[in-house]
Amino acid sequence: VLDPRTGWPASGTASASVIAPTAAEADALSTAFFVIGGSEATEYLRTRPHLSAIVLPDEGELAAIGFTHDRYTPPTFRETFFNTLDYWD
Repeated sequence: VLDPRTGWPASGTASASVIAPTAAEADALSTAFFVIGGSEATEYLRTRPHLSAIVLPDEGELAAIGFTHDRYTPPTFRETFFNTLDYWD
């Protein structure tokens, strides 16, 4: 991933993952957070309660931002399977 501010590869982040309402939003934000890092990602997400992210720096502490128990619960196999079947009806 290139840092558009410098034109060089981004450094300082090993991984960035985002949970967002759409896959496109999650993809775009995870790329941006990879470039800007955990502290700036935290500032961005502070006023956006519908988003959550995990930013893992090359060194230092993990930034897990916006996760609450009631905000995201992974679907069960049954929910995933039957929602997929409904799609094909």
